[in-house]
Amino acid sequence: MKKTIFFIMLMIFAGIIIFGCNAKDTHDYKAAAVANADSGALLFAENADERLACASITKLVTACVALEYAEPDEVFEVGTELELLPKHASRCLIAEGQRLTLYDLISGMLIRSGGDAAYTVAASVSRKAGGEMTDKAAVENFAELMNSFCVKIGMKNSRFTSPDGSDGQKQFTTARDLTVLVKYALGDPIIREITRTLDYHAVFESGHIIDWHNTNLLLDPESDFYSESCTGMKTGTTEKAGNCLAAVFEKGNESYIVIILGSPDDESRYKAALRLFDEYCG
Repeated sequence: MKKTIFFIMLMIFAGIIIFGCNAKDTHDYKAAAVANADSGALLFAENADERLACASITKLVTACVALEYAEPDEVFEVGTELELLPKHASRCLIAEGQRLTLYDLISGMLIRSGGDAAYTVAASVSRKAGGEMTDKAAVENFAELMNSFCVKIGMKNSRFTSPDGSDGQKQFTTARDLTVLVKYALGDPIIREITRTLDYHAVFESGHIIDWHNTNLLLDPESDFYSESCTGMKTGTTEKAGNCLAAVFEKGNESYIVIILGSPDDESRYKAALRLFDEYCG
């Protein structure tokens, strides 16, 4: 009888341990952080200092750097730098020979997540800052500008080697660093305006016309994940990085930043962001 009771108790105890481990280990992201957008103070952090890929959230860095060296109405021509774009990178479908403003290029990057626009921005701005150079040298030089920018604004654990965040690059960041990036980006009215735009009708200087729809489903009233509180920022998805999201929310007079890195699917990142917003903001 005693052996039977002992065995039952042992199985219950083992079940508690197994269940507890499973519960703890079951996440819908690899890392996350929630911060007050005004003070920068972290309200929640989980694996926030783990070095991870952030996919197209990288394009926020590209946009910030570009606006330090060029005006939003400056016109650039799309060139052969598009040949450097990785095969599976996301595109906003610009083409060589088209001429468009930096504002339009940034819109293509941040609304439609165009890696093609990111490479044109990188090559064009790099040459504006450092003179003539090959496409490859221009993009590499721009990456150094990105890294200098990150150090300047206080991102202490990040390094970027491409303007679009594609896989196959030796680059990384952390959820904590991305709260610093988003806080900075919110201070730029151009980036703030673009990232909250759901649909953008672009008319290029070269006469071409294109429409872009935002990849951020939190902004889309027809989406299951629509949130009236969300005021923008950036998605990111690659095989290496998983599904990532940098989202800005408003509640009352406060703004909040929610970072999700490494979710297993599209749905999970939005659910995680909305849950963390509800739990830790306001």
